[in-house]
Amino acid sequence: MRWFTYPVACLLALAGSASAAQGEVCLAAEQTTPAGVMKPFNDSTVFQCKSVGQVTVPQLYSKGWKVVSVFPQSSMDPSKPGMVSVLWTLVVEKD
Repeated sequence: MRWFTYPVACLLALAGSASAAQGEVCLAAEQTTPAGVMKPFNDSTVFQCKSVGQVTVPQLYSKGWKVVSVFPQSSMDPSKPGMVSVLWTLVVEKD
């Protein structure tokens, strides 16, 4: 039975690594807005991605990528009270 277990375990390990997806973070252009205000993104919003460069969401899907998560990131500049720098962030993956 032992001689059977090891080859099966090796095959399962290879099968799992072969189906691993590629993922990365894409960022839209930064917006400086009053605190709590953020422009929505749409199909024409351009995101910068490491692997595919500057693309829109429809272009990402046409290249085989899919959006896993969308969220805003923000930072405050103490020299500009009440103003916040925000940007849309996508987490994308490709099988």
